[in-house]
Amino acid sequence: MLYSRWWVYETVYLKKMVRPYTLNRYLKNIAQQKKPLFIHINKTAGSSIAQGLGITEAHYTVKEYEYLYFKKFGSQLPEQTAIWASIRNPYDRVCSQYYYRRKHNQNNLRSQLISIDEWIHKAYLEKDPFYRDRELMFMPQTHWLKTDNQYPVNFIRFENLEQDYKKLQLQYHAAPLPWKKKSETVDYRTVLSISSKAIITQVFQEDLNIFNYDF
Repeated sequence: MLYSRWWVYETVYLKKMVRPYTLNRYLKNIAQQKKPLFIHINKTAGSSIAQGLGITEAHYTVKEYEYLYFKKFGSQLPEQTAIWASIRNPYDRVCSQYYYRRKHNQNNLRSQLISIDEWIHKAYLEKDPFYRDRELMFMPQTHWLKTDNQYPVNFIRFENLEQDYKKLQLQYHAAPLPWKKKSETVDYRTVLSISSKAIITQVFQEDLNIFNYDF
């Protein structure tokens, strides 16, 4: 768990930041196999996918969903539960995260004129808590999916978003894909310095290897 105290996580985040009704309804739909268990990894078009599915847009890992499921039903999440996750090239994802935060002046990125290289260094190398404000948002995508169980996992690649989403849409009768929280579009190859590229490569090496991404 990425929170220093479990009770803070449970009472502040699970109970107050996420509407219990929405979450409970979603857990019931998962149990009844009406909805997939969708892992909403940040900056992978997850908000759009969640809206299309009509489910919570909250960010949980597989292990957190296992806990929530057990807490509600008193039983383990069935291993036949279909898991879907959206993934993205780590270099592109980090750039998108920066430009989204700058657009909304999160961590004073815009007002203090913090460059993308400065931010990557502070958030990913120094792990400065001011910039690294919620640990989960900075973790490799593989971390979100770690579990001791063997679930069938399906991936929606950001780079092939509409085509991959159609498979999910047909299976679960989801709505057409809307666009939410769209960030400024940049080519990461033109904005990342050699040092920033090296930091991202080091931090997200597992993502690069498992999901077959490169620069």
